[in-house]
Amino acid sequence: MQAKLPDVNAGIVLYRSKAVIAMTCCDYGMAVISLSSIIALLPEDYKVKISSERYNEIMSDRKSITCEFCVSPEIIMEDDKQVLTGNEIPTECILSDVKQYDLEMDGLNQILVGKTSQRVWICTKCGKLNDMDVSKIKIRRYEEPYYFGIIPYPPVQQRGVSGRNTFHGKFEVWFAIAIKEIENKIGLYRAEYAAQQEEAEKFDEDKYKD
Repeated sequence: MQAKLPDVNAGIVLYRSKAVIAMTCCDYGMAVISLSSIIALLPEDYKVKISSERYNEIMSDRKSITCEFCVSPEIIMEDDKQVLTGNEIPTECILSDVKQYDLEMDGLNQILVGKTSQRVWICTKCGKLNDMDVSKIKIRRYEEPYYFGIIPYPPVQQRGVSGRNTFHGKFEVWFAIAIKEIENKIGLYRAEYAAQQEEAEKFDEDKYKD
């Protein structure tokens, strides 16, 4: 049975407030500890998972690149299922899956285009070389708001002045991702608790009527 909301709600409110204050004061360690404490308080079914590898896989799957030389069956989503339309469209490869290379150009082309090499990539279906500069890249747009239930690990501050200068921006991005996902889980948990309470009250009313 899920933990009762009153048992954890005070802790959620406390640590959420601490996280926001810590972020405002650039106390990065306390911000991480506070958000981690909220995750720890939530029941198992409502915990946000932490995995940079899995999060990056989800985000990289959003970008695809189109091959100039081959086609693939068109697939659309209907009722959360993949359906073949019977049409063929240019093959779209997941960008993070393709291999990219720099090919050295001959002397004449170097003069004509003003560069010494050409960036190319290999289609994962037909194996042919495509020119990266003219290839079409698509980014899948998720309907807002969207939640994955997973967040990357917080960034690690590098030594040196440049590390300090860039770390705050990276941490702000991570914090925004993390708190959005955690808030969503809190909302789902509270909604389930409210539904359970309503069901319990209805049960008590029916029992007294009998």
